[in-house]
Amino acid sequence: MALHGVRKAGNPIQFVQHHDGISFRHAFESWRMAVKPLTWPARKPAKRTVPVLPCPLDPEADDATLLQQVTDYYQERLKAVPTARPTSPAGHRQ
Repeated sequence: MALHGVRKAGNPIQFVQHHDGISFRHAFESWRMAVKPLTWPARKPAKRTVPVLPCPLDPEADDATLLQQVTDYYQERLKAVPTARPTSPAGHRQ
């Protein structure tokens, strides 16, 4: 998709980022609020077979804090995997 008048390719979120000069997260939220939500026919919800876990992230946190929360989350998950091994600083497996 070409951004109108600027000869750049991108998607709607990238357009908002470029046009308004804002971060991806801010552009996404701005774009999401402007888009009419999809409506689906009402139906009975399916029975859950897997429990829904709470989100480990703070939705009110700033970008730097969210990045740290995501990094911590995946680091903890990797520690629980027996076959996951740390890598050397150069990126080569030890």
